[in-house]
Amino acid sequence: MSNLFIIVVLLLAAGVFIFYKGGTTRGQYVVKSGQDINAEPDMPSEQDINIEPDMPVEFGYKCQWLAIKTDSADEVINKIKLKDVQVSSWKSGILHAYEDMVFVTPPVNGWVFVVGATLPDFADNRSKRNNIEKMLIALSLYFSEVQYFGSHRVVEYHAWAKAKNGSIVRGYAYLGEQGRTLWNVGEKSSSEIELGLNYFNENSPDADDDGYWEREDLKFPDEEHVMQIAGKWSINPMKLPVMAIEKGTGFLGKLR
Repeated sequence: MSNLFIIVVLLLAAGVFIFYKGGTTRGQYVVKSGQDINAEPDMPSEQDINIEPDMPVEFGYKCQWLAIKTDSADEVINKIKLKDVQVSSWKSGILHAYEDMVFVTPPVNGWVFVVGATLPDFADNRSKRNNIEKMLIALSLYFSEVQYFGSHRVVEYHAWAKAKNGSIVRGYAYLGEQGRTLWNVGEKSSSEIELGLNYFNENSPDADDDGYWEREDLKFPDEEHVMQIAGKWSINPMKLPVMAIEKGTGFLGKLR
């Protein structure tokens, strides 16, 4: 019996099996009879999401997150109005958070993280800025303290903010692609002072002087500064894998 004959027989058998099941396969999803073969599922299937508890996974670069002072991930989910919620491991959660979903972590030393590329940001758009400000204020009225961090090295977007009891006490955002300070409110925090984070500011009266941009006591913000401030204010998420934290699961979903 030739190899070609064996291959043909196997292919015919596979076709009969698919027909018997009433559908075909597309990637790892089963498409049933009558279903649009080009339609993607709205949410990942259980095949995509690992629900087994695992150790924390680092994140922070090229993403955005909230650090909320609480020990209850369930309360965070309710307050941010997360929909289509699914249990998820750390690894699956962070993976999908870098796409189009939001991952709510289990509590870590009194903090719950909300990680997602779809979180509102301080981009050069006033309505978006209003969204994140409103979110911080509303959440801090309930949880007492909420922090926001964002960083994206491609456009050199770097931001951090802290809200307490309904007020934003510190906020800073910079977009290097445009050379613009997008947001700068509240007194510089003691952590920023301790880290020596003194930045160039195109809005400064001294910025018209060419010598201003040659000053050695000033610098531009970068992604490492975001991580350093996060470590001072709450937790540097890049340090999670080396912290003494037990295995756990969080929740994946989408913002309403």
